[in-house]
Amino acid sequence: MNNSFLKDLKIKFTIFVLSVTLVCCVADIAAQGFETELLKTGRIWAVATATGHSQASVSPAAGWFPADFNVCAYGGNEGNVGTRTVTIYLRNYQFSADSVIEKLGVNPMDARFSGYETGVILDRIKSYVRYDYADNIVVGEKVQTVSLGQVDPGKIIGTSDQLVTVTYQYPIGIKAERKVFAWSQVNQDDYIVVEFIFTNESDQVFTDVMFAQEWGLPDYSWGQNPPVSGLTSPSYAWWHYYGAMEADSQRVYYAYHADDPQQSGDTMGRPAFTQEGRLINPGAPFWGFLHVSKQPYINPAMDEDDPLQPITTYVAKSGELSGAADADFNRAYGEVADQNPMPGAIPGTHHEINNDEAGSPDFQDFSPNVTLQSGVRAYIACGPYEQWAPGESIRYIYVVGHAGLSLPLATEIGKKLIDGTIETPSNLPDLDKGFFPTNFVFPTGASEKDILKDLWLSTVIDSVHKIMYRARWNMSHDWNVPGTPPPPNVEISANPGFVEVKWSCPEVEAMNNFAGYRILRRKSNMDTAFFKIIQTFSADETGGEHIYQDTDVQYGGTYYYYVQSAIKVDENNFDALPETRGKLLWSGRGYIATSMNVVAKKGSASDLSDVVIAPNPYNFNDPVVQNLGATGQRRILFFNITAYCEIDIYTENGDHVVQIIHDHPSGSEDWDMLTKNQQVIASGVYIAVFKDKKGGVAYRKFAVAR
Repeated sequence: MNNSFLKDLKIKFTIFVLSVTLVCCVADIAAQGFETELLKTGRIWAVATATGHSQASVSPAAGWFPADFNVCAYGGNEGNVGTRTVTIYLRNYQFSADSVIEKLGVNPMDARFSGYETGVILDRIKSYVRYDYADNIVVGEKVQTVSLGQVDPGKIIGTSDQLVTVTYQYPIGIKAERKVFAWSQVNQDDYIVVEFIFTNESDQVFTDVMFAQEWGLPDYSWGQNPPVSGLTSPSYAWWHYYGAMEADSQRVYYAYHADDPQQSGDTMGRPAFTQEGRLINPGAPFWGFLHVSKQPYINPAMDEDDPLQPITTYVAKSGELSGAADADFNRAYGEVADQNPMPGAIPGTHHEINNDEAGSPDFQDFSPNVTLQSGVRAYIACGPYEQWAPGESIRYIYVVGHAGLSLPLATEIGKKLIDGTIETPSNLPDLDKGFFPTNFVFPTGASEKDILKDLWLSTVIDSVHKIMYRARWNMSHDWNVPGTPPPPNVEISANPGFVEVKWSCPEVEAMNNFAGYRILRRKSNMDTAFFKIIQTFSADETGGEHIYQDTDVQYGGTYYYYVQSAIKVDENNFDALPETRGKLLWSGRGYIATSMNVVAKKGSASDLSDVVIAPNPYNFNDPVVQNLGATGQRRILFFNITAYCEIDIYTENGDHVVQIIHDHPSGSEDWDMLTKNQQVIASGVYIAVFKDKKGGVAYRKFAVAR
């Protein structure tokens, strides 16, 4: 791309935005342009809007999985599944024979030209899924979920589990067909595919066409519970584009957490030293490119991928350069990247040097466009296409995903960092730099233990490349990697002395490659806990309803369960990744919502002589309290009570706080510490009065410190 082209650009046309966020419900938006669909099949959760409006009214309310599901979501004001607006730059567009518009902007909030006709949604946004949510009943209450779409496997692309489609016709004469799809199977569940096909349906030949986007960092499901204060900003990042060199095998932009240059020592990964050092940001979000048309085409069979695209990459503060693009297109594209060019980049391309290769321990020390302020974004541009004739199309496919250390590993690394037992990861390509670039500079003040922690973080770079390899394999096999089996319906109940798990799935048992079930469980909703496999069942376990009684539970503990069904991948399935052939595939965890818990119960007592209140005293910051996993850590437990028991709580002054009626075979009850007026109780001393049906009475005193 040469600067003369940029100087001659006349029209900026913002054409498409798709907002993405982690949600479980969507606001009722009447206008077609603001209709939304959910994507929640894998680890990347999303909201798609019909016209790509980036400020869709959505709410990430209920349905968030306990944290180690590692859900990754891009904020509600983001664009096309993790990216902002796709902007098309054209030259000399004419509305009429005697009217050439010097500059033209589109307001994506209403998808209309100021003073010109509004665009048209040709095919309203739709969502198709392979499976609906499985029934999940916890203690007699069904977990409420919002439908992901119409169950119709025949509409799905390949073996994907969900597809969202929409087609929009813009006044400028460009039709934009968008498809967004994802998988729930474990080898393909950490990215979402976005495909655009732009077609020139005007009567004009567009000249010198470029597509541009920006990309921001996502949100994570971990690191928030319990809250952590005093940490470095999650927006501090090393940004790296891999794909600018002749020998590069992928085209992927990724980011991983950088050290805070304002703090002493090494803060990479955001270790929470007040919570056993667990790493809050142990991952790398990425934006990978699978196909960008080399030139416009009419016959799809002639569509050829251009390995040089995107031709421009750089990072800058959000909005700092996109706003200036209206006045100075040079600054928006090659001129910015060329201020700090990447050594060895393919001639004719415009790639800014990666900040983790700039030779400084400070992530901002390479460009005046990057500061400690939050909101730094990656920018790319594809093109230029010299001519785009009527009837021709341009195809654009990318994936947005996340690679990271597992929650157990991130927790283990943090603990070992603190106790001094951390060791070097195995299979590093370089013992000194790990998977970091050879000229990467570790944070100033990093100790030997800190560097070992950072080397563990470097392994997420390798994970990014492996996921991109799997995504590219999937595309090259027409999106036909083996799909996941249907999920089972599950019912979970608390009983005196055990938790009972029931499940059934006749559909999977009828499959010739059915391979059994497994049950996973976690205790508490804290980010430091994670699901563990507690029981597996072979393929012989078929027929009707299955029952498992979990007796290894702690009374008063909060537990989450889910059940997965399994199939075995055919060893001769050449659409499968070689390393997955002959292995098991489990049903997607996204289809079993685990937002509701069960509290382990104890058998009832014959009288009230041994009533126990725990914890006593109650302290909000006590790790034991936090590990019980109650909402907001508000839980006081009453043990050794009778099957029927009235519990009245009073202040030390005799004011009545609340009455709890216990009518259950279990001998325990829990209280969320709310008054009868739904107010959280204050610190102080309280008295509990217990009464059974026989006239028995017991008094207990307990203290609360918040």
